[in-house]
Amino acid sequence: MKSLREIKIKNIKKTKKVRVTSAMFLDNLIDLNSFSVPDEEFIFKIKADGKDQYISLLMVSGIDIFHYTDNDMESVFQNFAKATTTMKCAHKYIFTTSSPYFEQQKNNLLLKRRNITHRYIMRMMERKENEFLEFEENHNDRLAYLLVFSDKISELNDCCKRFKHEMKDTNVLFCNEEQTIEFFNKYLCFDTQSDKLHTYTETNDKTLPTEIKFFQNYFKIEDKYITSLVVNDYPANLNDLELAALVSTFADCTITFDVKFRSKQIVIDEIKQSLKELRSRSVIKQDVADDIDTQNEFDKLTAIYNEISSGNEQMVYTTLRFFVTSDSYDDLSKRVRDISVELETRGITSFVPINDLKSEYFGMTRDSNTIQTPYPLQDTYKRQYPFYYQSHTDPSGIFFGYTDTHGLNVFNSFYRNDKQGRNSYDLIAVGVKGSGKSVTLKTMLQDQLLLSNKVMVLDIESEYKDMAKMFDGQVIRMSRGSTINPLQIRMTVLADAENEDENDGASITKSEAISMNFTSEISRICSFFGQYNPSLSDDELFALRDVLVAVYKEKGITDTTDIFSFLPEQFPIFSDLYNYLTNIQKDQTLSEYERSNYKKLETQVKQLSKYGAFGTMFDNYTNVNIDDKNLIVFDVKQISEMDTNVYNAQLFNILSLMWAEICKNREHNLNALSTNDKRNIVCLIDEAHRFISVKNRQVTKFIENLLRRSRKYDAGLWFASQSILDFLPSSDSAETDVIKTIFQLVQYKIILKQSPDSIQKLHEIFGQFTLSELNNSTNFQAGEMLMSLSAGRNKVHCYKLATDCDLMYIGNAQDRSEIIHKIFNRYYTEMSMKEYGKLLLDDPAARENFCNIFTNEVLSVFGFEKEDSDYLYTLVANTVIKFGQELIDIAKE
Repeated sequence: MKSLREIKIKNIKKTKKVRVTSAMFLDNLIDLNSFSVPDEEFIFKIKADGKDQYISLLMVSGIDIFHYTDNDMESVFQNFAKATTTMKCAHKYIFTTSSPYFEQQKNNLLLKRRNITHRYIMRMMERKENEFLEFEENHNDRLAYLLVFSDKISELNDCCKRFKHEMKDTNVLFCNEEQTIEFFNKYLCFDTQSDKLHTYTETNDKTLPTEIKFFQNYFKIEDKYITSLVVNDYPANLNDLELAALVSTFADCTITFDVKFRSKQIVIDEIKQSLKELRSRSVIKQDVADDIDTQNEFDKLTAIYNEISSGNEQMVYTTLRFFVTSDSYDDLSKRVRDISVELETRGITSFVPINDLKSEYFGMTRDSNTIQTPYPLQDTYKRQYPFYYQSHTDPSGIFFGYTDTHGLNVFNSFYRNDKQGRNSYDLIAVGVKGSGKSVTLKTMLQDQLLLSNKVMVLDIESEYKDMAKMFDGQVIRMSRGSTINPLQIRMTVLADAENEDENDGASITKSEAISMNFTSEISRICSFFGQYNPSLSDDELFALRDVLVAVYKEKGITDTTDIFSFLPEQFPIFSDLYNYLTNIQKDQTLSEYERSNYKKLETQVKQLSKYGAFGTMFDNYTNVNIDDKNLIVFDVKQISEMDTNVYNAQLFNILSLMWAEICKNREHNLNALSTNDKRNIVCLIDEAHRFISVKNRQVTKFIENLLRRSRKYDAGLWFASQSILDFLPSSDSAETDVIKTIFQLVQYKIILKQSPDSIQKLHEIFGQFTLSELNNSTNFQAGEMLMSLSAGRNKVHCYKLATDCDLMYIGNAQDRSEIIHKIFNRYYTEMSMKEYGKLLLDDPAARENFCNIFTNEVLSVFGFEKEDSDYLYTLVANTVIKFGQELIDIAKE
């Protein structure tokens, strides 16, 4: 079956084209063909009215400003004021209403799908591609941009960088050439000609309308009618966030907001003149209300004059425009009237500039601050903070979910952009029971599988088996008979990986990597013993290191041995270690203290050998074989009832094996025939507080070291727990510092629903989230989250929701039952459940026929067929059979 994308792409001829002659006159007034500036990545050149001008475009993300506390809001206002004072260049804020453009994302999915043979994944990928097409057709983004103008490159560069630095609460990104051209296409064509981006070659042809016609009170691009509504007066007192409210209310308009400063002396002279006019007005006989208004305006202007004179206030001059669009002239006129009336209710007056629409259109690409309404920066302007809309798009991302403002979150956890602080792939998710954490993580892992990445899961509650069957994965059920030999050395230090991206220029040879690997593995085995017996002293651990080195030497393994091709049987097991400990104590040259340490170690090792209680679990060569599958699940439910120390030791043992598998991914990618054949790898560790804990110093340090290296192996370590308090006690310590370092190293932080008692600690650890945002998380729905994408301001408030089809294999039995009930109640409305049950009660053939038909109907609702997944069909069929029995039971009542 072909996707909509493949069908549609046949109709697109990627040839060099030029626009029709009727629109070429635009080039004389707006010329972008000399767009690129040598040696500048984010500065571009346009020609407006025959004059060259440099521009930069910045994208400004939103924050949930409407739900901030007064303190958090005041901090945002103050930072916005600081950022504004840096903007000595004329600039224009632009709030777009345009459909997204996902050409790169669609092409990435298309390339990935070509290598897929798994039918269900193939169908899921088709749906993901079609999802992007649907968004392009029907979704409108409310993105905020800042367009900055200057005649000088250095001035423009300095202004933009200072603004970005001072916007400490908001993520601000420079747009590159491709993004800026895409923006101008949407902006200047009013979202009518996005196909031009991949069918034309010249910048003018990509960005300017194919045809535009101007009339007295509107202009027309293709079949879209457009006009400009310009604000020319405001109420004396403007409410806080009034501009933000306007941007939110009129989300179907393109809104521009031109801003510039004037010199202090000019501002003071104008205020003096205004004060004179107000004073002269006061001597004219007016009614009482006019007298009061005049006096209030005089008092406020006097206060502003004093503030500006003393240097505590500045004045900014602005022009606010609403570009209104419609599919017909009559509807356009009605919309303009409706917007004007709504503005008037807020005390704002506006007008359509008759016979001047051509200048309005050309002013979209240049400084067009024609009205120049004055705003006191500190008193009014900073409190209009208009950035509320949130969305996020990674170039190779997949649709993650919607933001709280109904923007799109197109996310790829393996997208790397050092300039944006996206330089690793690790993640931590924290959410109380019922927060949707489990379903969220499963859907995120499913996205990884769709992209042909590898996933390994440490499954604490045995909840991934259905997902493994859906995706032809492997479930390794850890039991007493499942052995992962803790003494088997694995290659986890590879020279080419460790030499990658080293800032100091240092590199290691293969022999040095072998030596480092040996030392690292000895430390890892000591950490295993620390899990099994946390009370081991430092001296006993030092003795253990010496014994391990000696036992490996007896097996012909030293720090110079390349064990890459060794078989499991070539490594020692605990019986070997136990025998060595018993024999070494016969050495008469040992001190009593040394003998005592060896005796204690012998006691511990005995329990792990065939002579002790846990020999069947640990004293054997590794017999756990990991298949070449993209989903590997380590199910540890069976061993969860064992003593805590044994359970934790085995969990650490599994974690070590998972890390070794991660390191193998390096070789896989080096041998890949193309970039598209490379894969990333995710390792999910639930109940991560068992490893990252002040009570577990060795393993916590082990985790820290893994996080510092995971990126080099194209891997992401994902950690999950119910509360941040599981990791950190109230007091500070050296171990606490290591845990805080781990949280700093983790790239992505996901905060799902929280309990109130964890908010303060969360704010202490994850300072990128405000207290307002974190307090709001106590009321989150399942799947609702705060997601931090980098250490700074790059964050979104979003949702990750599973479809009903997803929940059939990532949910539980109750989820499946509720879904079947919902579908039945939607389509079977002619009779009651009891009446339907009676039809099935004494007729086995009718019951079988109902189950078969309804099962296929459910699959059809999901958008799949039986042939797409045998296991999905089985899950649905079994749930329908149970539901049929439920109908019969109701009929019997």
